[in-house]
Amino acid sequence: MDWAALTCDMQVKHDTWQFGVSETKGGLADGLHLASLRMNREPGPDVALKLLRGMMRIRLIEERIKHLYAEQEMRCPTHFSIGQEAVAVGVCAHLTREELVTSAHRSHAHYLAKGGDLKAMLAELYGKTTGCASGKGGSMHLIDLSVGFLGAVPIVGSTIPIGVGAAMSSVIQGERCLTVIFFGDGATEAGVFHESLNFAAIHKLPVVMVCENNRYSVLTSLEWRHPRGREIVELARGHGVLGRQGDGNDADAVYDLAGEAIDLPRLVIERCRASASAIERLRRNFVQVSIE
Repeated sequence: MDWAALTCDMQVKHDTWQFGVSETKGGLADGLHLASLRMNREPGPDVALKLLRGMMRIRLIEERIKHLYAEQEMRCPTHFSIGQEAVAVGVCAHLTREELVTSAHRSHAHYLAKGGDLKAMLAELYGKTTGCASGKGGSMHLIDLSVGFLGAVPIVGSTIPIGVGAAMSSVIQGERCLTVIFFGDGATEAGVFHESLNFAAIHKLPVVMVCENNRYSVLTSLEWRHPRGREIVELARGHGVLGRQGDGNDADAVYDLAGEAIDLPRLVIERCRASASAIERLRRNFVQVSIE
């Protein structure tokens, strides 16, 4: 599976496993919020181990859901991230709690990797009021604003403009908060993908778009949908946006490329904040001089 990171802010069976496994230190999840992995660019032994734990956690949770789904107590459609855990974990490892993420219908991995509440997610799948969307959304409408997970929407491509809008909102409010948008290769065939990419590029928004290319849109292979020889990352470059491509099954490679893609808009954000601070100091000095 390929994946691509597109940076816009630049001109850039386990049937015996139980959900009761401790979410505290020492359990499988080890209370893992992957945002805490922002340590160093090269994935050393400590980071690599945490990446592995994060991927194993997602895999075990989803395989257990798959097993329980046959009981027909979960009445919502589910789409699993089995086999795609490395992208979610490798990207979210670089994100802080405050930085934002949007996802699509296959959102379990992104939600969990960003630090979303597992119990609230499971309650949501069972349609309980204690679910992260009060039991009204199900698997494809996960949300946890406390960790910056803005939400997931099943309509293909629909969360791309939502993520761009969130970035635009942060700029208008003077915050310039990084937003990461996850979507599949099928979403790149929606007009809103190009519209959002172009808008983000023009306004130099702090956005990183992550395309998880599993080469299928429902049951249709990529070779039936795209011209032969054209890579998805080239679509971004056509809008003047920096694009990077790598092996989505290699967690270390994802971690490295994601760090590169995320650092660029962060650098711009810091420069803008520094400039805003300098402008504010100058304005205050001017007001003081004028008054005096």
